[in-house]
Amino acid sequence: MIKKILVAGAGLGAAYFAVGNILYEKVLVRPDEREKKVIKHSVDPETAAKYKADPGSIPDEKEWFFTFAAEDTAIVSLRGETIHANIALQGEPTHKWVVYSHGYSNNPAGHAALGWGMYKMGFNVLFPNLKGHARSESRAASMGWLDRLDVIDWISYILTIDPEAEIVLYGMSMGGATTMMTTGESLPENVRCAIADCGYTSVWDEFSVQIKEMLHLPVFPFLNAGRTVIKMRGKYDIKEASSLEQVRKSNIPTLFIHGDKDAFVPFWMLDVLYDNAACEKEKLVIEGGEHGNSHVVNPELYWGTIKAFVEKHIL
Repeated sequence: MIKKILVAGAGLGAAYFAVGNILYEKVLVRPDEREKKVIKHSVDPETAAKYKADPGSIPDEKEWFFTFAAEDTAIVSLRGETIHANIALQGEPTHKWVVYSHGYSNNPAGHAALGWGMYKMGFNVLFPNLKGHARSESRAASMGWLDRLDVIDWISYILTIDPEAEIVLYGMSMGGATTMMTTGESLPENVRCAIADCGYTSVWDEFSVQIKEMLHLPVFPFLNAGRTVIKMRGKYDIKEASSLEQVRKSNIPTLFIHGDKDAFVPFWMLDVLYDNAACEKEKLVIEGGEHGNSHVVNPELYWGTIKAFVEKHIL
């Protein structure tokens, strides 16, 4: 009997870890990220020279990105990893900077429109390549949690080249969570404010929604198994990876944005985050906005609100 119980227990344990590993591989290690694919594009030298001489002639965000931000910048993080970013500098020197964090399964070029919006306001734009994405040398995503430490390293990098920098943190979806997670850390006073567009309350909460909606599986025991494996292989805890707990500690003025039709990162998360944030705060709800498209649904309200918000905090 004891032998049967031990065998059954071993079988259940093996099944538990097998499920956890499947979730880890399917959700955090993306096939395109295994190959480190980056959107390929080129701007011929003559056209690039024209755009740099007259940025107003740039037809779209992709042309802007590959003219101004295609080159890779790499540094060694305090975690000991080589991390990568794309940087778009203004033609005339400025102390205004934005660190823009992209979304899950995307890359800086894929979110060029948001960086371009800030560039047109006169900001230099630094796009971190988040873990497990684009040129990142990490195999798997950390959904913002370990990325928050890399964002702090990029803030330090900016300050080495521009000690007078005034920095805005900005991100969408996973990048919005990354931004909020960063604001809960001790940051230099050069970080003036933050913009979090449709970020989630915690990785656990977001995965709890998606495991039911997309995979049609119950949270228990499947997500519990995933949590165990992520602790072992990813070196972080998806329950600890909480934007909510970070904004409760934050003193960085933050603009929270969400579309009221967002089902991927549920709209209810906005009020939970906003109500619990300890910092100076503002909230923007975009009517009819689905996940990650608020800037498309109502661009005038979206960019007008961001412009007014950052102008309050940039000296």
